[in-house]
Amino acid sequence: MRIKSFLKLVEIQTKIASVTPFVFGVFYTLYKYETLKVLNVLFFFISLICFDMFTTALNNYKDYKRAIKKEGYNFEIHNAIGQFGLKESTVVITIVVLLIFAMFFG
Repeated sequence: MRIKSFLKLVEIQTKIASVTPFVFGVFYTLYKYETLKVLNVLFFFISLICFDMFTTALNNYKDYKRAIKKEGYNFEIHNAIGQFGLKESTVVITIVVLLIFAMFFG
């Protein structure tokens, strides 16, 4: 799987919605407690991003599997699996790896 297709599969442009509250939380922690364990913050950030990418990739996979029409209505443009011709097995492996990373770092 190429980087471009992976980033489309996990809809990387939507990750700002997860990162923004994380950053506010880190700043609030610094303000309130005046201390921060950088390693814990890094692990939490990696877990957060991996879990967010996992849920988005799973959602795209489910949309692809449940689609009644796989052509027309721009389905082949909006769904990364159809757009890039990704193999289902590759997508499933990607989903599982993202979940494992999220659990490991979380």
